[in-house]
Amino acid sequence: LVKGTTIGVATDIDGKYKIEIPQGNRTIVFSYIGYQTQEIAYRGQTSLNINLEPDSEILDDVVVVGYGVQKKVNLTGAVGSIEGDKLASKAVGNVTSALAGLVPGLKVMNRGGQPGADGELNIRGFGTPLVLVDGIEQSFGFMDPNEIENISILKDASAAVYGSRAANGVILVTTKRGKKGKPKFNLNVNVGFSAPTRIIEMASSGLYAELMNEANIVNGDNPTYRPEEIEKFYAGTNPRYPNTDWRKETLKSISPKYDINMGVRGGGDKVSYFLSLGYLNQKSLLRSDDINFN
Repeated sequence: LVKGTTIGVATDIDGKYKIEIPQGNRTIVFSYIGYQTQEIAYRGQTSLNINLEPDSEILDDVVVVGYGVQKKVNLTGAVGSIEGDKLASKAVGNVTSALAGLVPGLKVMNRGGQPGADGELNIRGFGTPLVLVDGIEQSFGFMDPNEIENISILKDASAAVYGSRAANGVILVTTKRGKKGKPKFNLNVNVGFSAPTRIIEMASSGLYAELMNEANIVNGDNPTYRPEEIEKFYAGTNPRYPNTDWRKETLKSISPKYDINMGVRGGGDKVSYFLSLGYLNQKSLLRSDDINFN
């Protein structure tokens, strides 16, 4: 392709081509899928022979599969990979909730909303997947995202090395290791808030009494409450006729979350190290603070 124009041709099966170049200093671009693009300055040559080099940047990427690693160029199964930095940037209480929306085919659900509670995971609509942290089967919801190097999601044939346990897919979690170099310190402070998705407005005691009387009349019965009783319900001063908004008395409109992590990473020729200290405090929406997560 003549750069900056629409003039271009394709080679034949032997790589031969013929192209007409407009006058002036031009640049010819040679490209092919899976190979590095080359740009050659044209200075009136009658022939240009070019060798394209394979683009190994993408093909040599390494992903975790089964009991080892494999280059993407050799990989035939479906594998989703997430870097730990993406998880650490999310203002959620645990790793499972942080995975929501990051990998195609991975479904994350948290039905209760309890502070610190794990979300339910499934891959492509199947049951609970097998979870391995550094090769050991265990839960990873309470791990600090700042300690995770990457997570690989094995969706189908790529999980077959684990046998029948991998029928629902496999989630492989790799934690951070030390790296050769000077100590690198990292401080991450995350403050967030949670709130109910939707609050249903409830009827007061006085309105409830009025509606109860209307229902009785429609059914042909006598009203349950007298007018003076309904007024007492609205007033809410008599203990026998209470008018308490229990949602307001028991639940807060928002609850805070504090997530702090400090880590250091480095190493030399013989020894490498990674140290991490994290603290997570997530309050519930209960005014009594009976259910918190530390």
